[in-house]
Amino acid sequence: MADLTGMLMAASGSGGAEPDPYFNQTTLLLHGDGTNGAQNNAFLDSSSNTFTITRNGNTTQGTFSPFSAEAGKWSNYFDGVDGTHIEVANDAALEFDTGDFTIEVWVNRQGLGTPVSGASYDGIISKKAANTFSSNDWVFKVERSSLIVSFRKSGGDVVSSTSTLPLGEWTHIAVVRSGTTMSLFFNGTREGTATDSTNYDNTRTLRIGFSQGNIRSGLNGYLSNLLIAKSAKYDPTQTTITVPTAPLTTVSNTGLLTCQSNRFVDNSTNGFTVTSAGNASVQPFSPFAPSAAYSASVNGGSGYFDGTGDNLSVPADSALAFGTGDFTVEGWFYTSDITRDSNGASQSLFNISSSQLRVYLLSSTGVIGHVIGAGSASSSSTTPIENAWNHFAICRSGSDLAVMLNGERVQSTTNTTNLTAGATSYIGSNGASGGFFLDYIANFRVVKGTAVYDPTQTTYTIPTAPLTAVSGTELLLNFTNAGIFDNTGKNNLETVGNAQVDTSTKKFGTGSMEFDGTGDYLNIYNPSPAFAFGTGDFTVEFFFYLNGSGKTQAIYDPRTADASDHGLIWIASTDVLYYFADGATKIDGTTTLSTGVWYHAAVCRSSGTTTLYLNGSSEGSFADSINYAAVTNFRIGQRYTSTALNFDGLLDEFRVTSGVARYTAAFTPPTAPFPDQ
Repeated sequence: MADLTGMLMAASGSGGAEPDPYFNQTTLLLHGDGTNGAQNNAFLDSSSNTFTITRNGNTTQGTFSPFSAEAGKWSNYFDGVDGTHIEVANDAALEFDTGDFTIEVWVNRQGLGTPVSGASYDGIISKKAANTFSSNDWVFKVERSSLIVSFRKSGGDVVSSTSTLPLGEWTHIAVVRSGTTMSLFFNGTREGTATDSTNYDNTRTLRIGFSQGNIRSGLNGYLSNLLIAKSAKYDPTQTTITVPTAPLTTVSNTGLLTCQSNRFVDNSTNGFTVTSAGNASVQPFSPFAPSAAYSASVNGGSGYFDGTGDNLSVPADSALAFGTGDFTVEGWFYTSDITRDSNGASQSLFNISSSQLRVYLLSSTGVIGHVIGAGSASSSSTTPIENAWNHFAICRSGSDLAVMLNGERVQSTTNTTNLTAGATSYIGSNGASGGFFLDYIANFRVVKGTAVYDPTQTTYTIPTAPLTAVSGTELLLNFTNAGIFDNTGKNNLETVGNAQVDTSTKKFGTGSMEFDGTGDYLNIYNPSPAFAFGTGDFTVEFFFYLNGSGKTQAIYDPRTADASDHGLIWIASTDVLYYFADGATKIDGTTTLSTGVWYHAAVCRSSGTTTLYLNGSSEGSFADSINYAAVTNFRIGQRYTSTALNFDGLLDEFRVTSGVARYTAAFTPPTAPFPDQ
């Protein structure tokens, strides 16, 4: 990689006004700006009632939401484990026959998939039989040994790239056939061309992120903006094409347009059902930077519930008694386990007035259902999608009652139950002791007197922006009151102990993040998969200010054990910076640090060499081939599992970038806040 220092100083050190050319690769950005003493523990009701919301357990909030990214600027993540994929049932629109076609997608490879029986390639997209290559089968793949990308049919590869698929970088790839000419374009350059008249008329299921067969392996990485069309979008006789700079839209005879939404959905006019399997997930990570900086009103937020005692409670009030009238309760949720059992109960999204109204996910099947009044539980036959945002609503209009999910009515009945204000209401559980929900709830709204969606209709329009307090709104939780939040919209953080915003001492902006050295830290739940750097480039950087000296202090620790592969950035008792990874100290700092001084620190890996920088100067380097795998635990300000190594000081402008070494030589530290887009 070329030296990026000059370019990045222009982007991040000139008042923060210039856009960051690598913002789409940024996986965490914490400014620490806000109100003095602010944490992430206070939840607000944005209705006119302004109910007091009580936090139970360690429920937290942050910027990961259904609107973290703009439309089209999402991706699907695949962990490379056997069976993880998404799929679409066959349709004539997905059968190329002998005609023209286009397969276009952005790929961000995080590593190699986990092979079954010695697989030679990782499948990206395929239509092939389980154990053989029939004459009309095809697969779009990356070779595990050479890392070139190929389109293969029975008998071998038709076209291949000459370039290798890099780690941690977004790569645009397109395969196009017009007439009998087929070409493969790699980042806009034609790298393979051939004559092909094969009849690709097979009727097999289309699998994305995976390829069928006994000898198989799936993609370990991201796919964004996948377009499949029975037309030639590009001219395969040309040596170059223009790579799109905005999310894809449909072209002539588009069969499928997916991997670009907050749900698993086909955005073509076909609207095919996209089914997920394994650990496939929707992520706000794509080749496209946001058009504007994070905004609470535009992007919203979510609450995170860990499934072991977390909920939010609202006091009993007549405003939440619907009587026999109309009402709507709606919101969004994202969960990694729809069938989990919590203390012997199905996990509940909410429980209004002591079981007057409850919507839950049935632990035996994961289907969505409801309980109303003293009635028994009633389950739908529809299962929400794991690892994706799901919109839900329950509405009553007159005597018509319906449960809505992801644009469709999944339950309908007649009901005139008199719903009274019985007791405390809960979000994220069935009550105080059971049915705890796991993961994220966003945009929770209760409207009295109105059915926002018509319960007599079989479909409805899903919201495309955060909900607001419309007429009759009695409760509205937008989860946008976090004091310390991620400006990339990818992560929710818990402020543990006294970790908080400090406006008196800061490097830039209006505040910094304060840690008192006695149990304070930031905990990131379900960290973005983009923290899995693999063996590729990355940058972790921040400004720090020491209050205490002569003791070991952890600043950044994404590990789960001392010998785990990720790196720990810490300050030794000798008051020097250290970098510890893969069970050993890799870099011993040389500069003695002082209290009461702001320093800039950065750890960068560039082409297999990791360097620790302090104020732009190298503190040491080492040859680094460590495979930084998926992160399941992430702490800032404390060691991964204990109260030891607490940081005593302040942090400002904390930024993590995946796939990019922002600094490759000595540099001048940034002189302004990092850009927000």
